[in-house]
Amino acid sequence: GRQARPPRGLVQEPLTLLASEEAVMLRRSWPGVGKRGIGVGYPEQVNLVFDAEQMRLAMLWKGRFADPGGVWRSQGHGTVRPLDGPVLTLGDGPDLTNPAVPWEPSESQRRPPGFRFAGYELDDRRRPRLRYVAAGVTVEEFFVPGADQSLRRTVVLGRDMLDGARQFRLLAGKTVEPQENRSFVADTGLRLNVRSVDGLPLEVVETAAGQELRVTLPGGTFGKTLEVEYAW
Repeated sequence: GRQARPPRGLVQEPLTLLASEEAVMLRRSWPGVGKRGIGVGYPEQVNLVFDAEQMRLAMLWKGRFADPGGVWRSQGHGTVRPLDGPVLTLGDGPDLTNPAVPWEPSESQRRPPGFRFAGYELDDRRRPRLRYVAAGVTVEEFFVPGADQSLRRTVVLGRDMLDGARQFRLLAGKTVEPQENRSFVADTGLRLNVRSVDGLPLEVVETAAGQELRVTLPGGTFGKTLEVEYAW
């Protein structure tokens, strides 16, 4: 009756996927991202999810990496669960955009036309260098955690000659406030420190979801490197 225990196997213990001496990756469905999410857990206990559908940095959190039970059980129709938190979510839509060709995601199309994920290469600590094509530009991204659990993000823009300005989103939130020493803070508590943007202009712009910090790439720009640091 009511005092009977649940049948054996009905309540399953969570699985744990952790990074030890090397980074660990999980390419499955992540909450708010979908099936093309690429999760990366670093030994420094800093974790991220890159959205290979919209070409964006989608999630950040500290602590243990992930519970993959939702995708390793029951025919894999669930989602991966971050083991710790809080989880910071970044802006929806692609990070690199062409202001002259605005695009909004829909239920039938979450990836802008012409955008393409081009894979990744692992370094000696199995940290991925991500490659993709967005807004007519080839891009490489590489993330390195610091000893203080900050996260350095390096974006290398290919030597594509741009036919007009492009913008790269670095930070998003309901509000994005400038601080001293070329840093910005979102209402989520995520802080961005500008390390190098090759002298390109930075601007906080209004969006339907709130505000975004963007760096503008003028027409004719090629071979630029953006380097910023996230802390939370």
